[in-house]
Amino acid sequence: MANKLIESQAKSYLYDLNNCAHEYGFNKEEHWVFSLATENEKTAIVQKFYPTVLIQGTAVQLAELYKAVKDKYSEMNNFLVDDVTGSKSDKTNAVYLIAHNPKRLS
Repeated sequence: MANKLIESQAKSYLYDLNNCAHEYGFNKEEHWVFSLATENEKTAIVQKFYPTVLIQGTAVQLAELYKAVKDKYSEMNNFLVDDVTGSKSDKTNAVYLIAHNPKRLS
C-alpha cells in the first residue's frame, strides 16, 4: 500500500512540475534539479531560484518520494538528476523535497 501512495504522490508532484514549467515557459534545455532540504536549505533555495516546487513530509517519506520522482523524471526527460544541497548527514533532517531550475534566478 505504501508503494502505491508513493507512486501516486510522485505522479502528482511531476504533474505540478510540468504545469509550472509550462506556466513559466521552460524550453527543452531547461530542467528541474531536485533536493532533499532542511528548513534552512529550503529558505536559501527559494530566495535564490524562482520558480520552485516543494512538498513537505517526514525524512523517511521524502527519501522514498525523492527516489521515485528522480527515477520517473530521469526516464521522462533523459536528464541525470543529482542532489545539489546539503550533506548526507543532513538528509536525515530533511523536511522538504524541493525542485528548482538552476538557470532561473530570483
